[in-house]
Amino acid sequence: MGARWLLLFATVLSLSLGGWCRGAALQSGLWADDFMQHAMLARVYPSERQAWDLFHFVDSRDSDLERMIAFGVDPWWTHPEFRLSLLRPLPSLLRALDYEAFGLQGLPQHLHSYVWWGLLVLAAGALLFSLLPPLSAACALVFFAIDESQTVPVLWPSNRSALMATTFAMLALWCHVRFRRSSGFAWRASSIAAFALALSCGEYALASCGYFICMEWASPGTLRSKARALAPMLLIIAAFLVLSAALDYGSAHSALYTSPFSAPADYARKLITGLPVMMGELVLGIPADWWSFGSPWPDELRDWLGASKEQWAVLPSWKTWQVTFGLIGAALGLGAFAWLRRRLPPQQMRTLSWLLAGALLGLAPVLGSFVTTRLALPSSLGFAAVFGSLVADGLESLSALRARAEAGALAATRQGLRLAVLLSVFTFFIHGYRAFVESRRATEFYSLVARSRTTWPLTLNLDAHQANTQRVVMVASADANDAPHIPFVRFAYGLPMLRGFRLLSGSPGAHEVTRIDARTIEVRVLDDYGLEGSVVGSLTRARSDELTVGARVQIPGVEVEVLELRQGQPVRMWYRFDVPLEDSSLVFAQSTKRGLQRIFMPAVGATLRLEPPQMPNLNVLRRAQKEDLRRAQRKDG
Repeated sequence: MGARWLLLFATVLSLSLGGWCRGAALQSGLWADDFMQHAMLARVYPSERQAWDLFHFVDSRDSDLERMIAFGVDPWWTHPEFRLSLLRPLPSLLRALDYEAFGLQGLPQHLHSYVWWGLLVLAAGALLFSLLPPLSAACALVFFAIDESQTVPVLWPSNRSALMATTFAMLALWCHVRFRRSSGFAWRASSIAAFALALSCGEYALASCGYFICMEWASPGTLRSKARALAPMLLIIAAFLVLSAALDYGSAHSALYTSPFSAPADYARKLITGLPVMMGELVLGIPADWWSFGSPWPDELRDWLGASKEQWAVLPSWKTWQVTFGLIGAALGLGAFAWLRRRLPPQQMRTLSWLLAGALLGLAPVLGSFVTTRLALPSSLGFAAVFGSLVADGLESLSALRARAEAGALAATRQGLRLAVLLSVFTFFIHGYRAFVESRRATEFYSLVARSRTTWPLTLNLDAHQANTQRVVMVASADANDAPHIPFVRFAYGLPMLRGFRLLSGSPGAHEVTRIDARTIEVRVLDDYGLEGSVVGSLTRARSDELTVGARVQIPGVEVEVLELRQGQPVRMWYRFDVPLEDSSLVFAQSTKRGLQRIFMPAVGATLRLEPPQMPNLNVLRRAQKEDLRRAQRKDG
């Protein structure tokens, strides 16, 4: 098959497989930050935002953070200098266009994301086929298109910026490759323009810079010529960083989003642990999501072995195993690369060397965030090129084995060819079959999560005539970062905008609430489940920003006093409200599998025990709604 036909076949196959395995994304609707951005455009967000600035969540200037805490977007434990704002003008404008054209219809917005994903695959295909032999490029393109790192960016409209930034960066790299081969001004100008567009999509474009740097480092020529080739890109990056700093964009005092400029020590620690986790993702396909959200395997394996929790507790934690597997994956990856070095032409190996080095370098800019699979998106291209070349070598070796029937003197050669075939089969299983299955499973899972968490706020039954004067108060939430979206989801679905929201505890475990007097309650955390990082080390407070016993925080409507700490986290607090707890302006709620349900505070001196809050499951919600309907029908009958 000719190179052009192979390019066409690989592109069609990649788009078909990648689109098919992520088909559930079309039914996922909107989720989380999507509703916050809708509130910004509808002018009901606590601070005013422009259409080009929809990733500007909070800053510490001009009382912006005070307004966020006053409303409840950020909880009482938020550090007074917390900041999270991202300069992403082009994705912001396109999100504004989404809402202007489609309103809250999820399907057309997901189709919009699919368009960007398709453009990303086309850009990656053009780049790979310009760098690698056709068969290697074809295998690499398929692996890249079905990689799990693209699942959430395709499914979540607010994360489309990752697709856009990587698409423009891959296009810029392809144009840069053409420029270095032809010295044509048009290719150079196109590369510069495409990279500028990539940075207009946000800081995610920095994760692709390693490819440019490593390509130039590996290219022939003087240091001066290499520096001249990189100069425009470096100047654009410098301008982006200076502009971001001048306009106060970036993150500060957050454990989830750590800046190497504002918290270099915290960033270095995240880099040390994050790199092996990402290597496990990129080489062995062990989902990096398991690092942040937990793996199902320890509990399933414990149940299968019949071990007790006490027996299981003596074993290393899952995070220890995940780092270990990541280091093993790094060693296996290096071994596969060394194997290829003995078998592939020198020119192809030089290309794979700088692609792999660029992929590794590209992990550094993204690991300031919390570790998830989607961070691997730009780096997955370089790894796909290596593993695609490994599978192509195996396919060519298989053809050679069929052509060789001799034995004896050729036995060693045949053994080498057989090993190449076995390596390619193993690689295809991990990065082909398993990646396709995992991408499909992850898309279905996150689609269910998105729909469940959008339905969740709508289950709280409030009087529409009083809602805009009420604050919803939750003692705890299974996900403290999703809970503040409740008012914005309700508003998006036509319900009155709440006066505000309050989350009292960051721990997702069981709690006790004791009534002290008419306006005061004591909240006590009963277990250590999820306690680590629940307040100190959370989204809005860095691990180094410790709280102290006796600390008091005053926010509108309530004063908080920390009475006890455990593992550095507040586990016993007093909350003194400005009105009696039975006042109609306060609505206490608990999160259950059936959704948000109202609860009432106990009498003075009494204690209310609250089981660990649970995020709702859409299937459970639907069954509950059907049961409620049947119950109402029987009552009417």
